[in-house]
Amino acid sequence: MTSIREAIAEGAKLLERGPSTARLDAEVLLSFACGRSRTELHAHPEQEISPDSHKRYRECLKRRAEGEPCAYITGVKEFWGLNFIVTPEVLIPRPETEHLVEAALEVCRSREGRIRIADLGTGSGCITVALAYELKREGCEFELTAVDNSAGALAVAERNAKEISVENCIKFIRSDWFSELEGTKFDMIVSNPPYVSVESQGLCRELGYEPEQALYAEDQGLSCIRTIFHEAPHHLNPGGELLIEIGQGQAELLTEECKLSHWHDQPEFLRDLAGIDRVLRLRKSRE
Repeated sequence: MTSIREAIAEGAKLLERGPSTARLDAEVLLSFACGRSRTELHAHPEQEISPDSHKRYRECLKRRAEGEPCAYITGVKEFWGLNFIVTPEVLIPRPETEHLVEAALEVCRSREGRIRIADLGTGSGCITVALAYELKREGCEFELTAVDNSAGALAVAERNAKEISVENCIKFIRSDWFSELEGTKFDMIVSNPPYVSVESQGLCRELGYEPEQALYAEDQGLSCIRTIFHEAPHHLNPGGELLIEIGQGQAELLTEECKLSHWHDQPEFLRDLAGIDRVLRLRKSRE
């Protein structure tokens, strides 16, 4: 029989040539294989794990060592303090996307009355579900529309909304960006679109497990951002705001585009904890 301490050490050693998060990954996978929280594992490191749990754990470690992300192995990823179901149909939620949620909540809290929000390319639904969860908890009046072109992704997003008890707060629509939203206007549009340049495809083994259409974009990773950027004003009420997650080095390029576009306000870029411009914020004129 193997103790929890020994199993974690075994996993960390097996994964040490891979990700820098080897020990954390080992803990996450052992927690999943044993059906215990990481807190329980830390509290009782001397306890032994069953042979069946050890077998499941080793199978998980093998998949992780081959490059498969932990979130796809366990089927769950924490985001905004909530557990989200994830499958290979959707992008794995990233911590940096929480900055987009924070910015969106700031906009909501600065407004009075009901606010209409659209989340474009919702994927797992992590942004729209986190927003619904917070706004519902705060007693705000809101309407949320979550859009994705993938039926598989929408199914996952709907499952997450149900798991977190906000399914009645969100309308899900299958649409290629704005194609099915003709004539619909919002007070805020948020999006975490594909923004990794296609030239980078294949450079990271782990990204090969995630849906290409949710990661990569043409034109230095800007093609989807540009589509949203140019069409959003037609779907925003006067004074409405657009918040888009962007990649490293894209802020300067987008600043130049803003000067040539119909956006009247100067773009604002919100930085993540690493000091990288992560969220583009634009406001439509009230005229």
